[in-house]
Amino acid sequence: MAPRTSSNMGNGQFTVNIGVCQGPTPIAGVVTIPAQGVAYWAAQGLGAYKEENGEVSRIHAATFSKDDEGLTIVAPRPQNRGDTLRRTQAFIDKYKNPTLVSLGSSIKLMLIAEGSAHVYPRLHDTCERDTCAA
Repeated sequence: MAPRTSSNMGNGQFTVNIGVCQGPTPIAGVVTIPAQGVAYWAAQGLGAYKEENGEVSRIHAATFSKDDEGLTIVAPRPQNRGDTLRRTQAFIDKYKNPTLVSLGSSIKLMLIAEGSAHVYPRLHDTCERDTCAA
C-alpha cells in the first residue's frame, strides 16, 4: 500500500501511515505522529511497538469488559455528519461513565493499540490504507 498522510495537519494530530497487506490481510504497519515525535509499528508474528523520546516499548491492547465503568472511548472530533454523529453518541451512551477523548486521524487507533483507550466507535467509512497500517 502507498503511504498516506492524514488530513489533520493544521492541528498537529496528523499521522503518516504505511501498511503492507498480503491480499486482504495486514502483515506490517507503521504509523508516525511527526508533531509529537512518536512512532508505532507492528509486524505479523513479531508484536507491536511504540517509540517515544528515544525509548521503544512493546504495546498491547487493554483487556476489559464492555460492562466496566469508566472506559476510555476515543471518537472523531465532532463534525456535522448528521446521522453518524447521532449514532456515535447513541453508541457511547451505552457505556457506564466513560471518558470521551476526541481526536483526529489514526491516533485513535494507536491509543487502542497501546492500551490507553478501550473503544473506538467508527460508524462511517474508513480508508483501507489507514486500517492496514494501524
